[in-house]
Amino acid sequence: MKNGNTMTLLIPNDEDPDHAIQINYPTQSFVDNDLIVTSFKSLYRSNWGQEGDPRTSGENEQAEQQGASLLFGEILPSGVSKLLDKQHLDASTATTLVDLGCGMSKLILQSFLEYPNLNKVVGIELCRSRFLLGVNSLKILAAANPSIFNISVKDDFLELIMQSKNNSLRILRIYFGTLFNCKEALDSDIVICQTNFPSKTQPELIKLLSSFKINTRILLYHTLRDLPGVIPSGADTVYLNFNDERLAEYKQIAPMDSHFPTTWSPINGAHFDCWLKLSS
Repeated sequence: MKNGNTMTLLIPNDEDPDHAIQINYPTQSFVDNDLIVTSFKSLYRSNWGQEGDPRTSGENEQAEQQGASLLFGEILPSGVSKLLDKQHLDASTATTLVDLGCGMSKLILQSFLEYPNLNKVVGIELCRSRFLLGVNSLKILAAANPSIFNISVKDDFLELIMQSKNNSLRILRIYFGTLFNCKEALDSDIVICQTNFPSKTQPELIKLLSSFKINTRILLYHTLRDLPGVIPSGADTVYLNFNDERLAEYKQIAPMDSHFPTTWSPINGAHFDCWLKLSS
């Protein structure tokens, strides 16, 4: 529902079906974090917190055969707000964001709602049950707001298109598949990679990081300095190498003691590295 300078997003409310949760989506300011939590708990129902992972043993086995890991854990909404602030990934100056291993798509949805300047937000997820939960939640959001969102759904793809106040289009898109096939990450301003890579796929991660455009800002689950082929080049810079070839240089852009509330550490938070690509 559009009204003047704001659009009111409606979230079906399980606890009070007669009164939907309302987010007065602004054009230039952030959505209240407590409202995000309330909305997501309604959208995702029981799939919330550390016990909310829907993956099956069959999916675990399939991922292991592909050399991948389905280790579960989510950055909580307050942690997402922190990692996107000016002291970390500075989403206020970006237009594109990609989440490699987006789980149930909570992080990309929050990013999309909190930062209207993000014209394209993309996620990709290898675990099909997580992907489908994200699809279902976004379908609920779109159905409750038909005047705001156009939706396209296929077997391994969902796209939401929102028309902003200035008539520009904003896109929220999720894919089912391997993150190494996400071409949109190669040209993104921000890349979230809060994903565990087994040791045998870590060299592929180095090549992936090297393929991003210059000035890409990234958040990593792994400590970059500990990955194979990473050599310090300064107090806060490293070179990425593969087969003795120097591929890229990165600079750390956030305090080394930065911690973000997560499902496995909601109070003390977990540490993630934030980096800026300097050169290829």
